[in-house]
Amino acid sequence: MELSTDIWIWGILGIGIIGLFNFLVSFGLSLVLAFRSRNLSSKELTKMAKAVWIYFKMNPKSFFFPPKSKE
Repeated sequence: MELSTDIWIWGILGIGIIGLFNFLVSFGLSLVLAFRSRNLSSKELTKMAKAVWIYFKMNPKSFFFPPKSKE
């Protein structure tokens, strides 16, 4: 039985989407748990989200790559 190229593409795309949703849900649940353990209010969460967004706009590379060693 041969599989067409379309089926392969949809299969790989589907696996990627499942992985992305798995990552997002796991990360989101761990963030909620961390925020609840610190008893943060929604006002504090809003301020923190704004600060992270501003930092991301100023230096997006730091979110994806580790800082360079000072050695």
